Amino acid sequence: MGYCGPGTPRLIASKVRPEMRMTNGPFILPRPLLALLCSNRCPGNLVLLFYELARRLRDERIATIGGFQTPMELEALDFLIRGRQPVIWVPSWSRSEKGLKATQRQALSERGLVLLNVLDPPVRRPSRGSGERRNRWIVENSDAVLLVHANPGGLTEVTGQRAHQVGKPVWTLADPANAHLAPIEHLTVDDIVVRMRALAREEGS
Repeated sequence: MGYCGPGTPRLIASKVRPEMRMTNGPFILPRPLLALLCSNRCPGNLVLLFYELARRLRDERIATIGGFQTPMELEALDFLIRGRQPVIWVPSWSRSEKGLKATQRQALSERGLVLLNVLDPPVRRPSRGSGERRNRWIVENSDAVLLVHANPGGLTEVTGQRAHQVGKPVWTLADPANAHLAPIEHLTVDDIVVRMRALAREEGS
């Protein structure tokens, strides 16, 4: 089951996924769509960069998708849902509107937040396995993947490596704390906004 805020499908473009079982009909994924992933632990300097990034994505009305499960991902979600751009929330367990915060429920009904439960069969408790399946779905259905920070050997790093191997654009924030993510392109916040604008032009051409 999923939830779709009024008007969200009209914002941007392009393909319907049948596995999205919405309460009010199929949802059209916005394009281009940036996947946001961050490990549980995030160095302080990257926390500040993540805040800046979330603000810029909101102000530039760039559509994002993520599990929004780790502490920093949830902080970013709070920033993002203050805007009108699409924010696609894909949990690693079956969630309903009932367990959400008031601001999140408001964003579902009045702004661009969409809650999609895509795991089949439904999952009652999050696990590494359900997280891997959820992340795989997010990567497959996004246009680019951003690893804000990935702890070495963790699920976020593994997800980024797999996405890179299949040719998906994968980026990380330019910072010494992400030096271990060597094969992945390191970008500034400005760079990321420019890349997403370029993808939007490609979608529109």
